[in-house]
Amino acid sequence: MNKHTPTPWTVQQSDHVGGLLIKPVPGQVVAQCDEGSEMEANAAFIVRAVNAHDDLVAALKNCAPYYAVMGEATIFAIEAALKKAEPT
Repeated sequence: MNKHTPTPWTVQQSDHVGGLLIKPVPGQVVAQCDEGSEMEANAAFIVRAVNAHDDLVAALKNCAPYYAVMGEATIFAIEAALKKAEPT
């Protein structure tokens, strides 16, 4: 599997096609949010999620030594989140 485009990503106004562009720093466009009522919120959410991903996965993995004092539901939630976040 190829690696994803490096982070951090940013949101920039498109000069040519309207909408917002999601771009790595520096680099090409990786996504575009077209004009609409949710455009800015969607673009901001994508950038926040991508830029926080690696730190959140690392934080969840660091919880493993504390499984003995966590409830079963918490452990299952952590493992489910890691399964969603990591490539198969």
